Amino acid sequence: MKNTIILTSIIMVLSFMHLNVNGQFVLTGKIGNIPTDTFHICIGDTLDLNSSKSDYLMNNNFNNSTLGTGWSTNILPMWTNPCPPTNSPAQGVVLWFGSNAFPRELVTVSYDIHCYDSCYVEFDMKYGANQNSTNCESPDEATEGVKLMYSVTGGPPWTAFPGVDQSGTGGYWTPVPGNAATGPYYSWNHYRSKIPVPGISTNTKIRWYQNLASGNTWDHWGIDNVQISCPMDPYIEWRCVEKPTWFWFDFNPTPFIVNQPGTYHYIVSIIDLLANNHCQQSDTVVVIVHDPKVNAIPDLEICAGDTTLLTAVGTSFWPLTYEWNTLPVITVNNLTVSPDSTTKYIITVEDNIGCKAKDSVLVTVHPLPVIVTTSDTICIGDTAMLTATAGEITDRYLWSNADTTSSILITPIVTTIYQLKITTQYGCKDTSSATAVVNPLPIVQLTNNKTICFGDQIPLTAGGGKTYLWNPTGETTATITVSPITSFASYKVIVTDSNLCTDSASVELTSIPIPIPTISKEIDTLCKGAHTIISAGGGTSYLWNTGDVTPSIDVVPLITSVYTVSIINSQNNVVCSKDTSIQQIVRNCNVIYVPNSFSPSGYNTIFKPIGEIVISKTYRFAIYNRWGQMVFETTDIQKGWDGKYNGEYVQSGAYIYYLNIDNGFDDPYEKIGTVTVIQ
Repeated sequence: MKNTIILTSIIMVLSFMHLNVNGQFVLTGKIGNIPTDTFHICIGDTLDLNSSKSDYLMNNNFNNSTLGTGWSTNILPMWTNPCPPTNSPAQGVVLWFGSNAFPRELVTVSYDIHCYDSCYVEFDMKYGANQNSTNCESPDEATEGVKLMYSVTGGPPWTAFPGVDQSGTGGYWTPVPGNAATGPYYSWNHYRSKIPVPGISTNTKIRWYQNLASGNTWDHWGIDNVQISCPMDPYIEWRCVEKPTWFWFDFNPTPFIVNQPGTYHYIVSIIDLLANNHCQQSDTVVVIVHDPKVNAIPDLEICAGDTTLLTAVGTSFWPLTYEWNTLPVITVNNLTVSPDSTTKYIITVEDNIGCKAKDSVLVTVHPLPVIVTTSDTICIGDTAMLTATAGEITDRYLWSNADTTSSILITPIVTTIYQLKITTQYGCKDTSSATAVVNPLPIVQLTNNKTICFGDQIPLTAGGGKTYLWNPTGETTATITVSPITSFASYKVIVTDSNLCTDSASVELTSIPIPIPTISKEIDTLCKGAHTIISAGGGTSYLWNTGDVTPSIDVVPLITSVYTVSIINSQNNVVCSKDTSIQQIVRNCNVIYVPNSFSPSGYNTIFKPIGEIVISKTYRFAIYNRWGQMVFETTDIQKGWDGKYNGEYVQSGAYIYYLNIDNGFDDPYEKIGTVTVIQ
């Protein structure tokens, strides 16, 4: 057994599992109230070696209404006292032999008492005291009493205790003859008998035995408070195998603290100084002291926003679990952190019984530099000054133009953003930027040259300035709407910015004509699955709802369908189109009927499906008799069964047919039925 939760402040108690010394001493130890013989503690825990003894081989009052350990009996006893006690020493429940079979016996287990010269059996006993009374019927003949016996072989043979008892000799309690239940044995009495010298052995049993009775429900008796003991003078010694200087002469040595890891074997020995040859027995308790260790990486410094890996290594002979003092708790030995401020991280390792060790890492967080930059605005050819300051002590400035001063002078020809990187004395870096704004001539933004469909309106938009003037329309808004009436037109705009800088640009528009569409089909109504051609005209390109882009398309419609085409004139990636459509009617030309009877030698002599089968990719028609044997098969639509099998007409009766027609585009048509052959 293992102690799974052990704190340094808890005192441990060793346990010895019922160590039987020469049949009498029983040592007991505990961890709390749990017996054990091996357990684990943490280094620095207090250890309390504890033992106790019992002075009896047997001490049973039967008050739990069971025989308990150490007994056997040949019949089912009663757990009542049906006879009212008279001057009874018996307390509580008693063991009563009443309405049950005989012979009746109560036998102990074997005891090793060979080391002792004096052992005793003590008990309370009485006979039933009433004549002809159920469960209290009295023995009333001299041969119906109870014998006290012993065996040194585990029994049989059995030997009666010798000597004088209250009725005479022979370890026998003689009932009073006759019907009167009188005499000393019919009331509770306490008896103490010394075990005879021949009964002192390594395998001694004690038996109470009644072998004669007037009947199964007669001659009752009870027993209680059984004790078997041997006088003794115990001597106890504790010692530690690994520490020869550690030894004690006490049942309960003084608690002590174990400050060294390892496995310790504590041996307790018990010696009976009164017994012959000072009989001795020992037992061992193993104490395993755990001492887990953990080492984390040294303290470190990082910059705000950085991530770092903390590692810890635990050492122990036993499996370890890890736990960092984080939220949520991390239970691995590696921890990736990015603290906002200086933080102390504590790692705790714990082994399988709860022994712990700790270490810590201090992560110091240095702030990033606080950068403030100033931008500048110039005209083309002027010089701009960009400046920067940092809140931390700064080791180095580095601009994107390679300057390393806090202020720089530049002459860009376009608006330019200059990046800045600042490094503090702790190596922490951050970036910012400043902008040199350059006012150029206005850059005219204008709608690109366009190709449009003839008659369409189109907006023209200019940008890049503050005011606008269009030619030839004379409009002054940034956006105008035009609809040219010729195949080619040009529009010019003059743009002025806030600095009164001016530039101009032109846009050209080309118009293409709208197509006049036509569409036609080859046939008005089409069989399902058949091919037909749909044609269109009136444009330079075509786009059908089938995805085809040719003027004519070959289609195989399975249902009545509408085909739509966009007829297109295009130029410069501009599409001028007009849609038209046509409906193709489709009907199912496969119409099938299968007769349910035929007469091969009379009328309708051929059996086959009847109807119109216009389109078929595969065809199978088969006939089976009632035993599942195929009597006919064909893949030819024109052929049928003539009612013969192996050249002979089949017998009249019902036959099974199977029909499968696959037209290549629908799920195959499949039918199973019966046909009656009439000869």
